[in-house]
Amino acid sequence: MANVSFSADLVNFLRRVPPLYAFLRSTRSVLSWLVTEALRFSTSAFVRFGPPAGIFGLIDDLRKDRIEGRILVEAQQIPPAESGSVSERTGWDLQAFYPWPIFWARVPAARLVGPSLALMREDKHIALESLWNEHCYRDDPSFTCLVLPAATKLKGAWTSIVGRYCGGYFHWLMDALPRLACLSEFPPDTRILAPANLRPYERESLQLLGLIDRVRQTPEKHLQLESYYFSSPTAMTGVSNPYAVNFLRERLLPRAAVLSSSKPRVFVWREGKTRGIRNQSELANFLRLRNWMVTDLEELSFQEQIGLFRQATAICAAHGAAMTNLIWCSPGTKVLEIFPDRFLNGCYETIARLVNLDHRYLILPGDSSFRITVPIRSIEEHLDWLNEDRAANNR
Repeated sequence: MANVSFSADLVNFLRRVPPLYAFLRSTRSVLSWLVTEALRFSTSAFVRFGPPAGIFGLIDDLRKDRIEGRILVEAQQIPPAESGSVSERTGWDLQAFYPWPIFWARVPAARLVGPSLALMREDKHIALESLWNEHCYRDDPSFTCLVLPAATKLKGAWTSIVGRYCGGYFHWLMDALPRLACLSEFPPDTRILAPANLRPYERESLQLLGLIDRVRQTPEKHLQLESYYFSSPTAMTGVSNPYAVNFLRERLLPRAAVLSSSKPRVFVWREGKTRGIRNQSELANFLRLRNWMVTDLEELSFQEQIGLFRQATAICAAHGAAMTNLIWCSPGTKVLEIFPDRFLNGCYETIARLVNLDHRYLILPGDSSFRITVPIRSIEEHLDWLNEDRAANNR
């Protein structure tokens, strides 16, 4: 206990000297990287010990007919950021992630390793596409994993939706589930490797897709599969992804719950979240008095969330994962997204653009937890537009 207390005191002291603390953390990171890179070469003969030796392009093997598979899409369209949009304000060059081929490939006697169950050849090289892409593979936990447990062997045909970007509502919908769009091209008995502890909305989404009986929740970090059907991620996470949006709308919109015959205007309540609204109760009461529905989406089932957003004529919400539900909205739906000034991200604006929604935004000063106070007058300025009838707007 004394050693733990001393360590905590030392860390607290160092944090009071930011330059020294930053230097020591940087030095530790560099040393860790040097050791890991050295081990890549010295342990390349040992499958279970040492990090992977390198990467290879699975799509290169597919293009050279070394493996069975199919390229579904060579490159999705990624339109330039519109003038004045959130995406333009971020300054991110999303074109750097394109072209992004979408494909599947059959790999017999496959080995999957690490927390993201990346595909690794016997020479310890990992398929780049199973680490997402060349911009972010180096810090993928499967690429830095130093020790693997003994392999679990699974007979039959398998595919996987386990990966670095599969946790959380946005990533589950936009990054994990769309990898199942090509499932019909695999053998009918192909089973699905899924994260070990499925959240209720994850389980429900797989049930709505009619796939839950084919799912294996997978805690293991080392698998040997008799036959593996690798399905590639459909875009860099957060980037324009019409393939994923179209798949989700086609397969899940027909399963939406019908909540009522009304077409509500919805304010999304966020309880105890970062990027939240400090005066949320005041704002909710203001909108409730004007016949808006105030809804905590965590109290709804996944199917009910689909139904609510499909029926809504207007959405007002702080930037957050709940906005992924814009996928389900009808074209022309009004959307007012509220941002803290130090946390801009155009991912939901992009979804709105793909679904042809009428998206606007507010940017307000945020605190260190990206929480904001929304002046009521700033919402009043948008009320006429938000309350405008969607059908009339589409005529």
